[in-house]
Amino acid sequence: MLRDLLAGKKNEYQHILGDLIGFTNNESTDCPLLKVAYTHMAVEGKNKL
Repeated sequence: MLRDLLAGKKNEYQHILGDLIGFTNNESTDCPLLKVAYTHMAVEGKNKL
C-alpha cells in the first residue's frame, strides 16, 4: 500500500484497513492505530489528486 501511495497509484486501503476496522467493531475491540492508518491513507490519497 505504501509503495502505491507514494507512486500516486490507486491502492486498496479502503478494503484492507476498512475490513479490519469493521471486524474489530463487531467484537467491541478498540483499534485506534488502524483508524489512524485509514485516515492517513485517505488524506494522502486526496492530496495526490
